[in-house]
Amino acid sequence: MRVKFILFGPECTGKSTMAKALAAHYQEPLATEYLRHFAQEKWDHATEKVDQSDIEDLLKGQMAQEVRAENQAKNFVFLDTNTLQLAVYFDHYYDRKWPVHLKNLVQQQGPEFYFLTAPDVPWVSDDLRDRPLERLSLFHIFEQALKSRDLPYLVLRGDQKARFAAATNYIDTHWPQ
Repeated sequence: MRVKFILFGPECTGKSTMAKALAAHYQEPLATEYLRHFAQEKWDHATEKVDQSDIEDLLKGQMAQEVRAENQAKNFVFLDTNTLQLAVYFDHYYDRKWPVHLKNLVQQQGPEFYFLTAPDVPWVSDDLRDRPLERLSLFHIFEQALKSRDLPYLVLRGDQKARFAAATNYIDTHWPQ
């Protein structure tokens, strides 16, 4: 059975960088963050922002990314976000609860482990990032989402080298190949 490792946390905390590094290190597939591609496409072509009506398309796109990566995996698959991340963001950005008919899509599917990325790295601005002063409060919201679901996780802190060492040490200790 393949283990999913999910990079999870607020924007601009090194999730994409770490997911790519881990996937390359273990020579396993990476499911990229569909929301980023979707939002950038909207921004570039219509100067629109993602809104509540996009959530089902975002879920389908993210799930397709995950399935594609899982089908290529030998032992592990690395996810640069997942559907739970979308649910947390939906609740935060739209100040509403995740739609009931979508809750089943956010259920745990097989063995998975979360690397929660701390907001202790420098902020890097881009077209899509919009909450530099909310990273710490969002970090606590993401952590609460994991705790309330009793999901296993490790907080990654420090620079990229320290985070990579902590993540690979954890993987190698708990899931030796």
